[in-house]
This record gives sequence, structure tokens and C-alpha cells, in this order.
Amino acid sequence: MDLLQSLWAYHDACSNIARVEAELASTEAHKKFVALHAELTELQNKKNKLVNILESSNLALHTLENEYADLERKIPIEITELEKRQSMEDVTSSNIIAIKNSLEDLLRDIKTLKAKIIKLAENIIIAQNQLQETLSRGTKVLRAYNKISSICKEEADARAPEIKKLHEIKAQCAAKVPPELVRKYDRVRGMHADPLAALNENKCSGCNMSLPTSTVQIIEEGNSIVTCENCGRILYCN
Repeated sequence: MDLLQSLWAYHDACSNIARVEAELASTEAHKKFVALHAELTELQNKKNKLVNILESSNLALHTLENEYADLERKIPIEITELEKRQSMEDVTSSNIIAIKNSLEDLLRDIKTLKAKIIKLAENIIIAQNQLQETLSRGTKVLRAYNKISSICKEEADARAPEIKKLHEIKAQCAAKVPPELVRKYDRVRGMHADPLAALNENKCSGCNMSLPTSTVQIIEEGNSIVTCENCGRILYCN
């Protein structure tokens, strides 16, 4: 068996393994597994986001409540100061107006702050409800995920002997090909589903690039392994 034939045998072995793996990946159970895995990831991200929102919102609420309490403590002080000034004989109207304005500003700030607290508290409740819904959905999805995972494992286990045999064949074929050529083939296969390309009208059938006449002659002679300078596929002559 010449070098190209040996490489073809290795190629067939790799393709057979890929075929079985593709068949396992295309079962209804595996498709469901992939969908559930994606949903679990999405739910986990949503949960983490909601937890962060709740942590920052609760911290902000605590800060606002402390500010609100501080402002409320100032009310009796401002009222006492106003009454004190009003009882003084030498107090001017401008002084009274200034204290009243200060009290009004304080009450307005308290009202604004209270509205912020109420709004933030409402948002926290919404986030808590969303988190609860997310956790509940996550529990259901995880249950289905674990169930479908078992089915996928059963499918994989059923074909494990076949895959093991194919890997043994692949190893046997690889032993008949120079290691550097195996590595080259594996690199190309990582980039292209079909790493072998036929010579077609002096072009690479993989990327359709025209090949130099000297390269075409080498391929046609079949004594050397030639790769396409453009796509890297290993070229052969039909």
C-alpha cells in the first residue's frame, strides 16, 4: 500500500469516527440536552444578574433609609428653632422667613427621599419575584436536564464498543503513515471537514484555487504528498 492509500485508510477511519459522533449528536435526546443546557446557562446568568441587582438595591435602600431617618430627626429641631425665633422680640421677618424656607426645604427633601425609597422597595420586590420564578424554572429545567443526560449516556454507552473499535482501526492506520503526515492531516481536519481535495482541472477542489503546472505534475505522478498553498488541504489525483 503506497503512502496516499495509507493516508486514505487513515482518513476513512477518522471519517467513520466522526460519522458515529455526528449520529450521536443528532439524536432527539442530544438535541434536547443541548437546548436544556443552553437554557440552564441562561437561567444561571439571569439568576446571577438578579442577585447582584438585589444586593446593590438593598444596599442603596439601607443608605436611603438612613438618610431619611437623619432628615426626620431634623424636623423637631427646625420647628423648635422656628418657635424660639418667633418668641423673640428682636427677631426680623427675614429671619423667620429663612427658617420657614429651611423647614420647607427639609420637608420637600423628605418627601422626595420617601418617594425614592418607595420606588426602590417596589423594584426590589419585582426583582425578588423574578428571582423566585427563575429559581423555580431552574429547578424544573435541571430535573429535565438530568433525565435527558441519562438517556444521552445510555445512547453513548450503547455505541461505545463501536467507537472503541473504530479508534483501534484509526490507530492501526496511523501506524502505517509517517507521524508528521498524520499531524499535518489532523491540523487540516481541524480547519476543514474534508482535509483531502481532488485535483480538478488543475485546481484544488476544496477551495477552487488554480495550481501551478509544476505542482499539478507532482500530484499526477503520485509520488509525493502535496498540500494546497491556499487552503492547506492534501491534494490527490483521481
